[in-house]
Amino acid sequence: MSLLSQIRIRKATEADVPFIFNSWLKSYRNSLAAKHVVNAVYFDQHHKVLERLARTSEILIACNNADTAQIYGYICAEKIDGVFVLHYCYVK
Repeated sequence: MSLLSQIRIRKATEADVPFIFNSWLKSYRNSLAAKHVVNAVYFDQHHKVLERLARTSEILIACNNADTAQIYGYICAEKIDGVFVLHYCYVK
């Protein structure tokens, strides 16, 4: 069985939102852009950014084909003025 046959790409569901927000906020926390922002400000303000992006963007999940609740990673992207914009990519 090939690796690709073991992976499914699907749209994110409401059940995925806690994982997406948690992993995004924690993994981006140590980025160059965010590492000097105090925790209270970072988590409050960046959570608002994620809420907006979740409403306007498409989030695709890479998961186990046999168990779609087992998430390997995701992307958040949208088209803006005809240009594909990848907002975030996360892989375990």
